[in-house]
Amino acid sequence: MPCHRRARRPSIGCEGGYWIGRDAATITVAQVVTAVDGEFLTLRGERPDSLDYPGSARLVSELWRSLEAAAQAVLGRMTIAELAEAAQMSAPASASASAVSA
Repeated sequence: MPCHRRARRPSIGCEGGYWIGRDAATITVAQVVTAVDGEFLTLRGERPDSLDYPGSARLVSELWRSLEAAAQAVLGRMTIAELAEAAQMSAPASASASAVSA
């Protein structure tokens, strides 16, 4: 089973979604995107490397490939644990207090 598939376990029901299957510090955001969506980036259902634009628009293909590579680089460095920590730190104090009291 691919590494990114082991990163999640499905949850069924009204609270459905995914549970992470490994330590959040070992799973990158890019792995989650790929595990959930199957492809990292698609345009009209096609991968950027399969797109072919004619004439002067041919540079658009390279733009999409560069965008995908840059996004993979950024999201491949950020783990789920880091993302959760950053979200927690940026949450307003009143939201944190109400979550604790609930």
